[in-house]
Amino acid sequence: HNAYNSAWVSRLGWPDFDMWESHNPHAEMHAVLRAVSGGPVYVTDLPGRENAALLKKLCLSDGRLLRADQPGQPSPSSLFENPHEQRVPLKVFTRVGDVGVLACFNIHRGGREVFGETRLADIPGLAERPHFLFDWKAKTGRLLRPKMGLTLRIKPDSWSLFFAVPVTKSFAPLGLFEKFLSPATIGYHSSTSQEEVIELKQGGLFGFYSVWKPKRIEVNGRRVQFEVANRLSGIRLVRT
Repeated sequence: HNAYNSAWVSRLGWPDFDMWESHNPHAEMHAVLRAVSGGPVYVTDLPGRENAALLKKLCLSDGRLLRADQPGQPSPSSLFENPHEQRVPLKVFTRVGDVGVLACFNIHRGGREVFGETRLADIPGLAERPHFLFDWKAKTGRLLRPKMGLTLRIKPDSWSLFFAVPVTKSFAPLGLFEKFLSPATIGYHSSTSQEEVIELKQGGLFGFYSVWKPKRIEVNGRRVQFEVANRLSGIRLVRT
């Protein structure tokens, strides 16, 4: 209801997606929805039962909330579907700068697996260019061009979270893997013919897509090593 209400309310103001409990059996799904809502996040946990590990995925270490740049809304393909009754996912999109964010939920009331397809068109406003579609949950990804699709299957009471990151010179920064809204952890990014310069809002496990093996990586002026997180996807990791 929050997602579909936002399709209208976001034309008038910045909606919030209601209170929730981080110790609820469906708390992870609720947290992902709030991460893409673009609005404030507040919980109604019973004292002493707060799920701190889950809540930390929504904010920086100093408590600042990681927020999207526009309200979360149902994707065009979800507007005239009923994911409660049909075996289709509820898709909610938003943006962080030029990065598209897409959260997909299985809310089928019959408790059955849902099927669908993920396309760049699910996130209105993306530039007509190749994007690296990163699956936050699986920590994998693939290069996606306009009109290409990715098959989607979601188990009952589960979710998927994708980032569509524009690719420049075969490179795309993904952000800190520990946070649901990973692209929002990037404060600054510049690109030249020789290097990529990225400023993060805090330290952590930083991931990026690169076709080519970097010649050198420096963190705060100190040379560091990187890990290959997924060779087939071209994803690499650096501890910052």
